[in-house]
Amino acid sequence: MKNKTSTRKRVMTVVATVLVGAIIFAFGITQRHWFDAQYVYLDNGNAAYQTDDLQQAIKFYDQSLSVYKSRLRQETWTDRFLYPKPDRRAAAKAAFHKAMALLKAKQAEAAVQAFQESLELNPGNMYEGTLNAKEQEAAREEAGVVKYNLMLLFKSQPQLAQGQGKGKGKPGDKPGDGKPVPGDDPGKMPGKGSRDAI
Repeated sequence: MKNKTSTRKRVMTVVATVLVGAIIFAFGITQRHWFDAQYVYLDNGNAAYQTDDLQQAIKFYDQSLSVYKSRLRQETWTDRFLYPKPDRRAAAKAAFHKAMALLKAKQAEAAVQAFQESLELNPGNMYEGTLNAKEQEAAREEAGVVKYNLMLLFKSQPQLAQGQGKGKGKPGDKPGDGKPVPGDDPGKMPGKGSRDAI
């Protein structure tokens, strides 16, 4: 009797070990063959941009962005457990490179939208506590480059800045319309002002 239960326990242990091993093996195979399409499309877009195939580069950058967005929308708990998170900084880079390709293709309006999308994804200050200091600084620098290029575009084509918060305002607005203009009376505002205004 003892021998029968002992043999049964051994068989069950072997079967359980084989099943666990098969599951771990299957997981390893899927992990081995898994690739992150977000990075693949970003790299393909960079390669196409280097060869001046701008339309193909824009297409790859769009695909990288769409992979990022779809993985965010459709992420399940198993995806979060098994695979790396979609990379927000890589998506910001894809949007930035798309903007540069659009500029080179002389599509300035679409480039402004791509620059803005890049800044929405990486404004440069959202990584506090999630990245180490070196990576935080790199993210700030990347956002600074995007802002700089957007400002250069606005300076070279001022009509694009209108309606983007950098324009000349509405057609009837003048500083003397009875509305206070910030900075006209610094004594009534917080901060340094005239001592006589106190």
